[in-house]
Amino acid sequence: MAPRCAALVEVLAGREEVGLKKWSLPVLAQLDEPRRVSELRTRLPDASPRALALALKDLQAARLIRRTVTDAYPPAVLYQASAAARPIVRAAARSDLPFTLKSGRGRSQVRGSRPPRPAAA
Repeated sequence: MAPRCAALVEVLAGREEVGLKKWSLPVLAQLDEPRRVSELRTRLPDASPRALALALKDLQAARLIRRTVTDAYPPAVLYQASAAARPIVRAAARSDLPFTLKSGRGRSQVRGSRPPRPAAA
């Protein structure tokens, strides 16, 4: 394992169950400042709304992020990394792992369409 990845796993000590899920680290890496769900969806275009919601729920249950509802009208929900998650966010930033994935929501083709099959010989 690369030294930077090993350092990241070390910082996760005791939180591997939630921290090593597919979207947990990419979401945490984006929460260095308060962000709305719509901002996270823009920054992580390959994450489905369900995957993003589950990652936020799991991270909140693990007390790695804070959820704040503003008093403004209309109310807004902001997510930010908690103090306990700051070392994880810093280690993720140092790991050089690609925490923003390709755009296009992961679909390169229209649903139901397939690439042409090669001609049979």
